[in-house]
Amino acid sequence: MVAWRTMSRVDSSPRSRILLSALLILAWGGALLGVRALRDSAAAPAADVIVRPEFAGAVGVNLELTELTGDQLDRLADAGIGWVRFTLAWDAIEPARGQFDWTMPDAIFAALAQRPGLQPVVVLDRAPEWARGPADADNPAAPPHERADFGAFAAAVAGRYGAQVRDYQVWHEPNIAPHWGARPADPADYAGLLREAAIQLRAADADAQVVLAALAPTTEAGPTNLSELTYLDQLYSLGARAWFDIVAVQPYGFAAAPAAAADPAVLNFGRAALVRDVMLRHGDAATPLWATAFGWNALPAGWAGPESPWGAVGEAEQARYAADALAAAATQMPWLGPLFWAANCPTRAANDPWRGFALCADHGADRSVWEALRSAARPPAVLPPGRNPTDHPALRYDPGWRVTAAAADPSQDGDALEFAFNGVGLALEVQGGPYWAFYRITVDGQPANALPRDETGAAYLVLHDPLAAVRRVPVARGLATGEHQ
Repeated sequence: MVAWRTMSRVDSSPRSRILLSALLILAWGGALLGVRALRDSAAAPAADVIVRPEFAGAVGVNLELTELTGDQLDRLADAGIGWVRFTLAWDAIEPARGQFDWTMPDAIFAALAQRPGLQPVVVLDRAPEWARGPADADNPAAPPHERADFGAFAAAVAGRYGAQVRDYQVWHEPNIAPHWGARPADPADYAGLLREAAIQLRAADADAQVVLAALAPTTEAGPTNLSELTYLDQLYSLGARAWFDIVAVQPYGFAAAPAAAADPAVLNFGRAALVRDVMLRHGDAATPLWATAFGWNALPAGWAGPESPWGAVGEAEQARYAADALAAAATQMPWLGPLFWAANCPTRAANDPWRGFALCADHGADRSVWEALRSAARPPAVLPPGRNPTDHPALRYDPGWRVTAAAADPSQDGDALEFAFNGVGLALEVQGGPYWAFYRITVDGQPANALPRDETGAAYLVLHDPLAAVRRVPVARGLATGEHQ
């Protein structure tokens, strides 16, 4: 454990208590998933990445509408999975202009209200026939002819369900056919739709978070299908950053392990790192990156249907790869998460290869990958590289500490804090005061190597500071790559 105990001297009045105002644990330079895949990410040191524990490595699942009531929701909630993502299809809800059928979504949100631990992400997608242009009359995946029609639908959804929804994804896979209709993929055109939706969503729901469309992984250069890396780069260049709060990626693993090196010409889990690199090149290290669909496809034994377009692995590999990807996101990729498994228990045709993502088998039993998700959904036990808040679940405080997301205050001599972290260094942000007090700190059972030693050989950090300034203090440097106690 990283462990320290508080020790104070001279003044024992309440004003002399040791104050860790905005104590933020910073671990840096850890063994990132696929180091080569993150070769350009050095532009944003891991210590400067703000870790949000509710996002980093969090587990979600994509659901079909028939799975959004009853037992399936209970199953997810009981497993500790905190996120569900599903589509609110515009063409089903507003089949005629101004005529809304809220029957199904009302039932969905009534069920979610009974399970407050499940955070919904709603996808606004699929234009009704009356809203599509003539060239797209037979394609409900196509965008509307008039952006204002979609904006009005988005506002109606947010106005009705905003009390339960925070996160709204605007369209789905506009970088590939058929999701942008009978026309080339067009980042500028999508940016206009995004702007319209964002304005309407934010007006109707004050705390709305706009999720960028989940871009499909593709290596194609257009015109019909355009690489998500190129598409996102163009969105930033067009100034679309003002109209989204979260970037979405779909890093399917295909047939490769999650640690496989990323390459713009290859489809694998590492494309999440390449998307992050695009964000960093545009100076955007702060925006969260969510994996709104990920996974490895494992078709049932004796499969006689079409090949999976997402590649194929065995069930044991599927479970192992899922666990490895989620562990890496939780401990080494603090900018990625939540991660939504591609499917739950979908109702599909017997020969549909999408069934290879299912968490349950045909006879209803859980597949191995389900246990991998359940295990990953437990609170993280290790701090990832990045700037961590003081209420991160990996931090284990003695009862005397007072803890919030912004500050942690010990109350008496001897109060201890212990945690594990992933990285090659550690720093603390501390705020002292006009009193004499100090921490004694060990890393891996030894005195912290970046601090001075007292006469007993113990490493210590002095908190006396008449100016009460917030300081970032290096505690350990040059550690071996990996986890430290």
